[in-house]
Amino acid sequence: YTGGTRGYSFTRHRYILDFSGFGKLDRFELTNVELLCSGAASGVILAPAGLTFRMHGCIVNAPKDRGLTSIGTGCQGLLVYECQFLSNEQNLRAQDRTAVCLNINANDAKIRDNRIVESGPPGSPGANSSSSAAIYLERATRFVVAGNVVRRPLADGIHITGGSSDGLVAGNLVRDSGDDMIAVVSY
Repeated sequence: YTGGTRGYSFTRHRYILDFSGFGKLDRFELTNVELLCSGAASGVILAPAGLTFRMHGCIVNAPKDRGLTSIGTGCQGLLVYECQFLSNEQNLRAQDRTAVCLNINANDAKIRDNRIVESGPPGSPGANSSSSAAIYLERATRFVVAGNVVRRPLADGIHITGGSSDGLVAGNLVRDSGDDMIAVVSY
């Protein structure tokens, strides 16, 4: 930091399903789809705006940077049910891992009965499921995060921040987290 200026950089991740070019996408559904990211691309990026994107019974296998991400309010009414998210960063040192399983930053998201798990036994290269928070909510209201299994994230299992409010977190199983199992913070 010098002279009142600061430089920033931005990295644009590649996605198998990229809806960011749509101004708005309503009532879209992915059911029983396996996304084989193979560490080369992330899974799904939502449109900047939209209502009721539903993901049910899907597998996001080895995403490079993100499993499912929202860049705006395209996650309004997001439904993610009975999906599996398997990490790609097993062979990296913990401090070099940057992937996020899914992030939410709008209202009425329902994240239920998903498995965010390691893809290998403890001590193996595949022993951790995500490198930062497995489920990340920021500026979310009226959300439900329930019945999920999060095993061995390197950071928080569920991380709620940025003024999120009026949510329900119930019946989740978070095991062997690298930081907090469930974090509710205001920074």
